[in-house]
Amino acid sequence: MVLFLQIISLLIILSALIAGMTTASFSGFLLYLAGGILCSAVFFALSRILEKQEAILYNLYKMQSSEKYTKEKSLDP
Repeated sequence: MVLFLQIISLLIILSALIAGMTTASFSGFLLYLAGGILCSAVFFALSRILEKQEAILYNLYKMQSSEKYTKEKSLDP
């Protein structure tokens, strides 16, 4: 999902660049490019949030499994 969001944001920037070039004016190019960058920033931010959530979830699972192991080991005679 993270890779998908990053690819989508790159496609948005690329399409904004192409759309800006087709306006044949410098101000139109800048407006399209700025809009594309702002829209793709949302997708980049979402991908970053998902990366952090996956890392936190992995660490929680790791902590939970290590706690179960220590509890089981302490119960063994």
